[in-house]
Amino acid sequence: MRLLDAGPQGLAVERLWEAVWGDDEISMPALHQALRRLRVQTGLAASAREGSVAIRSGWQGIEYDVRELERALETPTQRDSVQRAAALYRGEFLPGAPLSAALWVDSRRAHLQQRYLDALEQYARAVERESPQQAIHYYQQVLQIDGCREHTAAQLMRLAARYGNRTLVTATFEHLKGALRALGATPEPATAALYQQLT
Repeated sequence: MRLLDAGPQGLAVERLWEAVWGDDEISMPALHQALRRLRVQTGLAASAREGSVAIRSGWQGIEYDVRELERALETPTQRDSVQRAAALYRGEFLPGAPLSAALWVDSRRAHLQQRYLDALEQYARAVERESPQQAIHYYQQVLQIDGCREHTAAQLMRLAARYGNRTLVTATFEHLKGALRALGATPEPATAALYQQLT
């Protein structure tokens, strides 16, 4: 997966070793064994040469859903792109990754989730006026994944209040409070004040 993520240019042996094995001492026999397993299991040609490791297969024939997701996220205000991203985003990146790869996986997971949620929110803001129900849907999608995003909750509460939906204002604030409580936190005073103002 790390090599797919790196693309055709691959990675320096040291970077790959550190990202996957988390060890300072590189074992070339272990690396070659891992690459052999990769070739057998996937049919992809992967090798280490001149200090770098890369997939040497034709990249035009490789389908990698994370790369597709990132392409869709490049144009977050276009409906087709957001719908494509929503179809491709299936939750956390590599949930069953080995502990040895945790550092890279956690960083990549957080980055992808942040980009995805930012894109949904950006699209929701762009369509608030002409499609408020669609905007509400996407704000709610964001909060289902990350219930602690106060700015998203505030935007959803404002939109719900604009259309007279006080039940949604209250439900959104309660959801935010519950998500933050799980982390030992409370909503910012400005968010609490906004809720009081809207209700």
